[in-house]
Amino acid sequence: MQLSFITLALAFSALSVSAAPHSLAERAGKGGNKGGNANKGNANNDKGNNDAGAKAGGGGGDLQTSLTLDPSVLAKGFESDGQAQQEAGQVPSLTSSNNFINFCATTKKPITNGQQIKGGSCNPAPMGVIAATDKMPSSKFVFPKNTQTIKANQQFDVQMAIQNIVTGNFVNPNTNYYAAPQHTDDSGTIIGHTHFVIEKLDAIDQTKPTNPGTFAFFKGVNTAAKDGVLSVSVDKGLPAGIYRLASINAAANHQPVLVAIAQHGSLDDMVYFFVTEDGQPDAAAAGAQGNGTAAADVKGGAAADGQGGAAAAKGGDGAGAKGGQAQAAKGGNAQGGKGVYWLSGSGYYTVRTAMSTAPRSFTIRVPATSANIGPGFDVATPMSRPPSPTPARGADEVPLDPYKNLTTRVALYVLRCHDIPLLPSHLSIHVNNEIPFGRGLGSSGAAVIAGVLLGSALGNLNLPRERMLDYALMVERHPDNVTAALVGGFVGSYLRELDAAATQAASVPLSEVLPEYPPDAGPEWGTNPPKPPMGIGHYVRFGWAPAIRAVAIIPQFELSTAKAREVLPESYSRKDLVFNLQRLAVLTTALAQSPPDPELIYEAMKDRVHQPYRRGLIPGLPEVTSSITPKSHPGLLGICLSGAGPTILALAVSGFDAIAEDARKIFKEKGVEVIWKLLDVVSEGSLIKEED
Repeated sequence: MQLSFITLALAFSALSVSAAPHSLAERAGKGGNKGGNANKGNANNDKGNNDAGAKAGGGGGDLQTSLTLDPSVLAKGFESDGQAQQEAGQVPSLTSSNNFINFCATTKKPITNGQQIKGGSCNPAPMGVIAATDKMPSSKFVFPKNTQTIKANQQFDVQMAIQNIVTGNFVNPNTNYYAAPQHTDDSGTIIGHTHFVIEKLDAIDQTKPTNPGTFAFFKGVNTAAKDGVLSVSVDKGLPAGIYRLASINAAANHQPVLVAIAQHGSLDDMVYFFVTEDGQPDAAAAGAQGNGTAAADVKGGAAADGQGGAAAAKGGDGAGAKGGQAQAAKGGNAQGGKGVYWLSGSGYYTVRTAMSTAPRSFTIRVPATSANIGPGFDVATPMSRPPSPTPARGADEVPLDPYKNLTTRVALYVLRCHDIPLLPSHLSIHVNNEIPFGRGLGSSGAAVIAGVLLGSALGNLNLPRERMLDYALMVERHPDNVTAALVGGFVGSYLRELDAAATQAASVPLSEVLPEYPPDAGPEWGTNPPKPPMGIGHYVRFGWAPAIRAVAIIPQFELSTAKAREVLPESYSRKDLVFNLQRLAVLTTALAQSPPDPELIYEAMKDRVHQPYRRGLIPGLPEVTSSITPKSHPGLLGICLSGAGPTILALAVSGFDAIAEDARKIFKEKGVEVIWKLLDVVSEGSLIKEED
């Protein structure tokens, strides 16, 4: 383990990239409950309601062992065949005056008895708890999208957004198949899971029904949804062909989910997609998309001509135009191309992309980050949109060469690790960045993450979030900012040591050396870079009290991270390290408690590792941190440098204007102008969104 960090996510600026070749949704992580008790939560809710009936049946008071039908559950409605209000085509229902408890005895079929009997069977278990109308499950595939084309025999992840199912709950299908009723948790949500099934078709317009017993891929998803999204890997990919992907949402005992009303929308989802040898749409795929889109417009991989796109983000420390906007040069042979890749949204580091012949685009949005929260040296904070845009400056300093720009060099690195040598042709990039450079707000981390997401999207790589972090950490060797920018929230992270082979500066676009614009930066630079090892960085998210907001006091001068690191000592005393570690252990818990404890947090945010050594670089810092306290400013919780500075971050629950104004006056006395922003913690991290 080389470096350890803790990361906090706040609302400030974010980077958005929109691309036309393909659309990708935010990658969801894997993990969760791999099964267990399907009836957890309410298994005994009915116990004791009517023990008299249970005792009469010899069950010793236990309704689950009694052989007598309890009168409280007798359904009189089952005695009606429903024909009193008959409609055309309506058939009579079977009837029973004892809840069909002996129905299977009338069928001459074997009892299901928890088995999957291929010849058919009769299942005596009741249907169980029926979900209410506001708890009806639904799902939508995130990847692959309808009519999308992917490369043959290459691993990809099926991803599906799902709601109103407590996913990751399934019983043994060999011994408990259909063996218990559907059940819900305390909120009325069905306890269950889903399945993904892929079937191969003869043609996209096939009208012959498929054989349910034959499929190309089937997987019961035994993990819980993360942020509402389930993900399953198709490890070896699929052969070239046309496929149909469907979900099968089920209760824990594998029966299809049951809901309260008959007229409702689909509870499952289904999409059709294409698999080709090169991942480029063929005629069938183009026809299905309805516009004959050329292959390069959909795939977004290596283009036959041109050098690909150009970047608008500054190649040195990673942000786009300094709080402003910059338009990149047309990429490659851009004749006839008006495509645009963009980052959009006031207050975000935003990149927008599009292809001249494709009507689709996507937007990637990456939040800013703040490192070094109190005693947590290299602690980061992603931030979303401020109330008003930061003044635009420095757009003319943004390099438009894709081989000298941090965002596009990172995107190229990702693409070339997957044998895609160039950015797409007919491509341009627009950046609107409101993360100021050199202020300790993670401008470089935002550009790196934007590049990773851009490369994944352009190459149609469908990289999972954990793998994206590996690529980011090959470029930016400090996991604090990039981890926070990628996943959001209050995050602790660490970085594994890398061997020399994995750190070839000539092949990997290291963010800390990019400002030098090495002479080898060009079309041939890094054409065969080393792929990142798996699991370079690891992280965990902490809690965050929703009442806590952050006042960012931003001096109007730059302080490079390199300069700020030069003043730090090579070693520290044991006393100072223990001082920081003790407070850090408290701070990670204290910031999650509601209501927040000002006295506890203020003391826990004190530091002896970096802030004392950087006071000389930031006029007014000692005065601000000593004079603005919870006693002098009610509502304040703690105050510290943001990253390497010069921005100061004040965590508070109220009194924001007074905190900011008094800090401004102190800085003004030192001849330093500042602006300030009121920020909120964000949890979503980087986002990628398809646009019409």
